[in-house]
Amino acid sequence: MPVEEQIKLLESVGKQRTAEANGDVPIYGPYVPDEVTEDMAVTLKEASQYYRTPRCQHPNSTNRVLMTSLDKMIAFSAFSLAETLLTQPLLLIAGSKADTLRFSTTLYEKAKRQKELFMNDGATHVDLYDVAKYVDQAIDKLGDFFTKNL
Repeated sequence: MPVEEQIKLLESVGKQRTAEANGDVPIYGPYVPDEVTEDMAVTLKEASQYYRTPRCQHPNSTNRVLMTSLDKMIAFSAFSLAETLLTQPLLLIAGSKADTLRFSTTLYEKAKRQKELFMNDGATHVDLYDVAKYVDQAIDKLGDFFTKNL
């Protein structure tokens, strides 16, 4: 999301937080898109197909997130202290077709100690959730990794 949009969203969240503090009702939005459009990121399309269909949908899932939680999502960084805090062996498993692959490669670059990036050839991000041929490869890799490092 471009910085300008992030700032607008943060301003909206601040206004909503103030409104709720003054008695207004919380506002919820979809966590995963209910409807898919052509211009959406691949991961959002896949998440909708995974979480909002019988493939993995749970009847108790409301698929809602509080608007006032969005600022925390924007502020979160899994990478900020990776160079110093990742002292244990690190295994990253990513799909070669995942549009989230950049996060795995970024963390791999930041980690300074023993590390490995296992590329699951042909898999997308969501394929690694439940597509047997990709999950099986990941499990095999995890078994090897834990055998060597525990």
